[in-house]
Formats: sequence, structure tokens, C-alpha cells
Amino acid sequence: MFVPYKDSQLLVISNIGFIMSFMQELDVIIKKENLKQKALDGAKNRASSGEVYIDKDITESFEFFFKSHKLRYKHMDHAYPAIETKIGIKLQNKDVGYYTQTFELVGMSLHGVLVVTNEGLKHK
Repeated sequence: MFVPYKDSQLLVISNIGFIMSFMQELDVIIKKENLKQKALDGAKNRASSGEVYIDKDITESFEFFFKSHKLRYKHMDHAYPAIETKIGIKLQNKDVGYYTQTFELVGMSLHGVLVVTNEGLKHK
């Protein structure tokens, strides 16, 4: 059925209100469960764990910073919604990788992955 542009604008506006309310509720969960700090800690722990095949002198110089939160749903790894927090990694002011940690909506960590994107670091 064809919906005139004017009516579709009203639908979009009412959906935006719902989406904004939903996002505010997600933000409450993110803050309550301290997901940003949990992900920063996870990134630092993974980098210093020895699981990353980079000299410890280098990984100790990594700088970690928050990049984003993302709602994941209809994902092949999870049958339920989850929040993915992304942490950027810099070395000497250059982006060299990132860390993502996925959390259940109640704050429990599902998994974390550290990715080195700088080819030169992968072999040091």
C-alpha cells in the first residue's frame, strides 16, 4: 500500500521518539554495569597477557581509548541482544588496533577480541 510522504514523515517522527527512549534505557544499562571501564580493563589485560605475539615493551606502551557501544541483535553468535564495546589502541599517536568486548544486557562479559591492524607490529 502506498503511504503519502506526509504520513510517512509522522511515522518516522513517532519512531524516532521510541528509538531515543530505547537508547536512553540502553545508556542506563551501560552506565550501571560500567561497560566502558570493563572493556578498557579487558583490553589492557588482553594486551599484557602474552596472548598477543608482540614484545611486552611495545604492548606496555599501548594507549587505550573508548570508541563506541553497539547494540548487537540477530547475531549468529548470540540468540539474544548484547552490547559490544569497542576500545581503540594507539602507539605513539598512531592507531594500531582495537579491542571489542561483548556483554549481555546484565553486564556479564561474553567474550573479548584484540585485533592488531598494524602489520609491522604483528611480527615484533
